[in-house]
Amino acid sequence: RRREAEPGTEDDIMNDQAIRFRFGIFVLTALILLAVLTILFGGFPNYFKRSDMYTIIFDNAHGVAPGTPVRRSGVRIGEAASIKLNDETGKVEVLIRIEDKHPLPKNERPTLGQNLLGGEATIAFLPDPKLADRSPILPNSVLLGVTPPDAGSLVQQTADLMKPAQEAL
Repeated sequence: RRREAEPGTEDDIMNDQAIRFRFGIFVLTALILLAVLTILFGGFPNYFKRSDMYTIIFDNAHGVAPGTPVRRSGVRIGEAASIKLNDETGKVEVLIRIEDKHPLPKNERPTLGQNLLGGEATIAFLPDPKLADRSPILPNSVLLGVTPPDAGSLVQQTADLMKPAQEAL
């Protein structure tokens, strides 16, 4: 005849500990799997990509924030990593991260652009006709960025030209 385990016996305590241990291992494995999936698909999409860093100096970096896309020929090749204002010069230093499979040629200039509809800022590398050197820019280089004039400054320049034009007439 089989002997039934009485509650509180040594066998009962061992079974209870084994169940708790297995449940703890299951919960720990689930948490590790959740962390790995979060890293891969959400929180750190660029964590496993190799990239090169560059610094761009702008006079005005309106709308630029960490995560601002960097494009070349309309294709996203990186993003802004950080923005820092130099209080002495009043210039803005934008640190960008570019995928290492997209070398930046010396004949292209970083230009700040804004989407007309959404106002989203982008940094685009556009060809400069004055420059012919297509050799790659070395990583960790400092580049001078181009900020196109905005509508307010164009209106101000037009207003400044109106008075001399009226006097000439």
